[in-house]
Amino acid sequence: MEFQNKELYKFKYELASKFLAESKNIQVSNHALVINFHGIILNFVSDLENDIDLLKDFFPKDWHLNKSNEQTINISFQRALTKENSHIIWDDEPYSECISENINEKLVCFQRDFLAIERDSLNYHVYLLDFIDDGFYNFLRWLLPRKLPLSNKVLLHSSCIVKRNGKAVIFLGHSGAGKTTIAGLAGDRLCLGDDMNLFSWKDESTEGFYISPGAVGGAITCEDNLSVRYPIEAIYWLHQAEENKVEPMESVQAAQKFISSCANLYWESAPTELVDSLFACALKVSNKIPFYNLYFKKNAEIWNELDNN
Repeated sequence: MEFQNKELYKFKYELASKFLAESKNIQVSNHALVINFHGIILNFVSDLENDIDLLKDFFPKDWHLNKSNEQTINISFQRALTKENSHIIWDDEPYSECISENINEKLVCFQRDFLAIERDSLNYHVYLLDFIDDGFYNFLRWLLPRKLPLSNKVLLHSSCIVKRNGKAVIFLGHSGAGKTTIAGLAGDRLCLGDDMNLFSWKDESTEGFYISPGAVGGAITCEDNLSVRYPIEAIYWLHQAEENKVEPMESVQAAQKFISSCANLYWESAPTELVDSLFACALKVSNKIPFYNLYFKKNAEIWNELDNN
């Protein structure tokens, strides 16, 4: 795994190295917003007041907090390009995955759309091309999956539709399987998101599993219901096919599909207790929530079957 654009990688590497060399002299900005992001307290900081105003408009008012606490994760943002380096095309890179390296004993994440430096587990500095863009969302997708399981939540690589009965159906599948397609066929039903949604659990009962908008971007997003949790009716693994068909899935296979859909957990470096808790959760989910293989054609008729399933 490596950048194909070597010059861009060199530029981002030098940017991170320069920040780490000068970080002790960096002044903290007065422009900040503290929010409760799915149970994780985040303090966003920027030199530009307009950035914070954009965040205030984006995140629900009931997520805003008056102050931080000792467990708050502080995230300072900075524009990557200046007049001196404006010739650089910041996202000129076909490889979209995150690459993590240690520079001066600090974790640095290189990604096409952002550059993130972990000063320690509660302090991050992020370079973006613009604000609330793909880089902003991709940074959150890199950071949050490692923090969320501590409060019984995971980002699920999924699309999710709330049916007219008020219950949610979740669609999983490989990239290109049709998560965005089936969301686009849902008509006037509420789509929470076509790419990342927040799965949470409380106890062993069916009513203990919920789904919410992930608030980390996507082609189809739900920005008006970010604080609402919906009970889950069923989970489907998608297959594009010549005819519509729904088949029950065995619980062991269902658990495997669920685990494989937990986004950006970096299993090779995940603590053993985290891995154990997520596998235990997957087994509970597969035994409590109906799982199906869903074979579907690219037309809205599939929703007649799903509404009656």
